[in-house]
Amino acid sequence: MTSHPTRLISAAVLSLALAFGTAGTANAASQPWVTKKEYRKVRVDMGKAKVHAIFDTKGQLAIPAGDGHPYMSRHYRTKWNGTKKCIAIDFEKDGQKWRVVGKSRPWRDSPGGGCLY
Repeated sequence: MTSHPTRLISAAVLSLALAFGTAGTANAASQPWVTKKEYRKVRVDMGKAKVHAIFDTKGQLAIPAGDGHPYMSRHYRTKWNGTKKCIAIDFEKDGQKWRVVGKSRPWRDSPGGGCLY
């Protein structure tokens, strides 16, 4: 017994829709906002990749490393107590790895959250 071409196409479209629908749902659940709980997990000497894994966002580069100085600051959006704000995490390069050297408290009560993005 042979399959009808329309059924094969329908099955392929349904498979793609399910695959992309699942991925879309996962991304929609991810918010670019850093929670207080996530912020508190970040510690001095933690690697940049670990910070981004905790925050589930890479944030925005605020002060780039340059002129041979291995330092950068990244901004991350927060929405604590219903107010949009921004935090900064400072990194310094230790060999080949960027590590946390400092972090700010939320600042700039502005509609955009005070971040550069």
